[in-house]
Amino acid sequence: MDASISKGVNWLLQDANTDSNNNLSLAQRLIGLGAARTYYEGQPVADTLQAKMNTVATLLRSRVRADGGWGWFTGSGSDSMVTAQVGVALDYLNPSPADPIVQNAVKWLLSRQQADGTWFSENGILGTHLAAQRGCRSGCPSCSIAWAASIRTSRRRSPPTSR
Repeated sequence: MDASISKGVNWLLQDANTDSNNNLSLAQRLIGLGAARTYYEGQPVADTLQAKMNTVATLLRSRVRADGGWGWFTGSGSDSMVTAQVGVALDYLNPSPADPIVQNAVKWLLSRQQADGTWFSENGILGTHLAAQRGCRSGCPSCSIAWAASIRTSRRRSPPTSR
């Protein structure tokens, strides 16, 4: 098992393995790095993982849109799923609940919540509505940050034509 985890960590540490224009991929990479850092807590590799987490987080923070959300790709409009995933990822760095990026992301997500409590992917990533699973550790309202596809499906949305 340790060999498999080590192999995965080495993959996550390589910048070439992630499309740097894809905010969803970067968020998922940060989540993986955060989980690995927790696994290796107290070992020298944890410092290497933390440094890479800080680099990826800085890149993601630089890409927040004026409305408080993140799009699937650099230049894409804000998307509920991507914004939530970036929120989960940034949560691994324990941001302050007063952090303006956290506050604006939560406000944006609240503004996109549907009347039935779900969200949809504005960039057409999923054909299902999304439902909140839990609030983030930094004190966000329960409406946001960790997500799962709900049982009820919605109309299929076409993926963006340009990436």
